[in-house]
Amino acid sequence: MKTTAAFRERIVTVGEIAAVLGLSGTVADAADRRLTGITADSRQVQPGNLFVCLAGERFDGHDFLPAAAAAGATAAIVAAGRQAALARLAPALTLLPVADPLAALGDLAAWWLREMGPRVIAVTGSNGKTTTREMIAELLACRWRVHRNPGNFNNLIGVPWTIFTLRSDHQRLVLELGMNRPGEIARLATICRPAGVVLTNLAAAHLEGLGDLNGVAAAKAEIFTGLDEDGYVVYNADDRRLAAMVTAAAAGRSWTLLPVSLDADAPVPVRARQLRLGAAGSSFRLEIDGVAAPATLEIPGRHQVGNALLAAAVAWQEGLAVGEIAAAVSRLTALPGRFRVWELPAGGLLIDDTYNANPGSMRASLDALEEMGRGRPRAAVLGDMFELGAAAAALHREVGEYAGRRGLDLLLAYGPLAAELAAAAVAAGMPAALVHHFQPGEEEAVCARLTALLPANGVVLVKGSRGMAMEKIVHRLLAAEEVEA
Repeated sequence: MKTTAAFRERIVTVGEIAAVLGLSGTVADAADRRLTGITADSRQVQPGNLFVCLAGERFDGHDFLPAAAAAGATAAIVAAGRQAALARLAPALTLLPVADPLAALGDLAAWWLREMGPRVIAVTGSNGKTTTREMIAELLACRWRVHRNPGNFNNLIGVPWTIFTLRSDHQRLVLELGMNRPGEIARLATICRPAGVVLTNLAAAHLEGLGDLNGVAAAKAEIFTGLDEDGYVVYNADDRRLAAMVTAAAAGRSWTLLPVSLDADAPVPVRARQLRLGAAGSSFRLEIDGVAAPATLEIPGRHQVGNALLAAAVAWQEGLAVGEIAAAVSRLTALPGRFRVWELPAGGLLIDDTYNANPGSMRASLDALEEMGRGRPRAAVLGDMFELGAAAAALHREVGEYAGRRGLDLLLAYGPLAAELAAAAVAAGMPAALVHHFQPGEEEAVCARLTALLPANGVVLVKGSRGMAMEKIVHRLLAAEEVEA
C-alpha cells in the first residue's frame, strides 16, 4: 500500500507547512514553493513532494534523504541538529528541522484534518476494532461520503497517512485507533479530535507494553483526550470493566452515552431482541431508543452482532433512522481474515479468522464455532498469540482450558506457545487423542491431519496472531477442496 498522499484539494506551499510547524522564519526564500504531496518512503517520492524523515528500530529516513532529493522532493522534515550535515548531502532541498519528525507528521495531519473538515468517529478496543470500523463506515455511507483507515493503518504513522488522503467532499471520517504502549491513543485522539468515540471491549492484549488489564483500560481511556465536550460515547455495556471505565470518565462531562447490549432485557438504548444465531449468520430485531426493526447479519457469531450494534448506535446518533440502519446492517459482509466463512464443496465450513488473536477474541471465536457447528463435527486450529508479555504462557493455558471444555472433535495447536494451549486442553478433559501440536512451517501436516480426522461436513476454525501467518493453512485447505471437487 502506498504511503504517499497528494495535495490535490488546494495549493500547499513550503511556507504554509513551515507555519504549521512553527518554522516560518526559516524558509523565507522557499516559502512560495508549491508542494505536490507528502511521503516518508523515498521509493515513492514524486516531484514536488514533502519528504518526512521518520526513524524506526530498523531504519532511519534521514539515510534516504539524498534518494528523495534525486527523485524530485522539494522539502524535507528532519530532526533538529542534523540539518547542517544533511544540507550538504541534499543541497537542493528545503529542510524543516523539528524536535521530532513523527510528532511533526501528527501536527500536519491535525492541520490537514481541520482544512478538510469531516466529522470524525474514532474506534478503539481490544477486539473487533477493524470489523466495527468497517461496519460503521458502511452504515454511514448510506447518507454521506465516508473515508476510513485502509487496512491496519491505525497507529501514529497510519492515522496521519489516512488523514492526508482525505478529500474535501468527505463528510465523515471513521478512524480505528490502535496502540502498543501508553500515550499512543492519547496522541491519536488529540490529532483527530473525534465528535464520537466507540469502545468495543477490554481484554488481555498488548500486555508487553501495558502490563495488565488495568493498563489496557487506562490506555483505551486515552481516547477521551480528544473528544468534543458535546461528543458522544458508544460502548459495549456487556463488558463490565469497560462500562465502569466509561462511567468514571464521563462523570461531570456533558457527553452523550450510548451503551449497547446483546441482552434483550438490558436497560440500554441499543439492543438486540429475538436474536437467533446460525451457521450462515444471525437474525434479530434491532431496537434503538424504543424503536425496533428486523435485521439480519450475514456474518456468523454472537460477537459480530455486538459489533453491528455498536455501528448501529453510531449511525443512529449521526442521524439515520432505525429502519434505514437495519436495512444497511443486512447488507454487511465479513472482511478477509476476520471470521470469514467459506462453504466447502464437500459440505463443510471453513472459518478464516486468521488476521489476529488475543485471549478474548479466541474465546469469542470458539463460542461462535460452537454456535455454528451444533450437530456437526467441529475442529479448531489455534496458533500462538503475540504481545502478551510475561503472562503469555498462562494466557495460552487459559485459552487451552476454555477450548478443552467446548466439546471439540479435534484441536490442532500451532506454534511454540500453543504447546501450553494443547496441554491445558487435555488437562481440562479433552481426550489426548483429539489434541495435536505442530510447529510453524508444518502447515501441510496440519492440513493432512485435519483432512484425515475430521468428517467432510465438519466446521473448522483457523485463528492465531498475525505473525503466525495462519492464512497459509486456510489457503492450503481451500486449494485441497478445489482439487478434490
